[in-house]
Amino acid sequence: MLRYLMIFALILFAQATSLSGTVFDAAYAEVRLLQGGEVRAKTNATADGEYTFPKLDAGEYALSVNGRKVLDLTLVADSPQLLDVYTRPSTNVPGIKLDEKTMKAKLVKNVTPLYPPSSRAKRIQGPVLLRVQLNPAGQVVDIEVIATPHSDLAEAAQAAVRQRLYQPTLLNGNPVPVQTEVRVNFTLLP
Repeated sequence: MLRYLMIFALILFAQATSLSGTVFDAAYAEVRLLQGGEVRAKTNATADGEYTFPKLDAGEYALSVNGRKVLDLTLVADSPQLLDVYTRPSTNVPGIKLDEKTMKAKLVKNVTPLYPPSSRAKRIQGPVLLRVQLNPAGQVVDIEVIATPHSDLAEAAQAAVRQRLYQPTLLNGNPVPVQTEVRVNFTLLP
């Protein structure tokens, strides 16, 4: 019986992971991880914005800061993850806001980001979430980082997304500026 309990404990330990990072522009922010709308873990960032979730089950989560959902993420067993979050409110920009799925259908030119060699060597991976502003012609004119596992990945994602081109979005027959979010996933094979 004791042998089975030890094996079970090892299996549970092997499935645990951790998540840490920094919430910029939000000292003492409340950081929550949700699954299916239920809070699975929560913590408060320090005065420097640092947060940590030391033991988490692998799986799909939604991360929220101060009650605002920031992004969806996947935690992998035995793979500690770092995720920096930028909480600046979205600026009031002219035009309309469209979701990423709608904008994927309008994508005319896509550029694959280059995985930074330093991040690859350190095995840094994860999603980079960007807020992107398009002009009426469908060209990227502004990018803001919302969340990233590392600044090198954020720079690579921005460099690729800046080269994208979208079909113009029409409102009442006229092209308009668009704000959207873009997720760029950086994943290493085991």
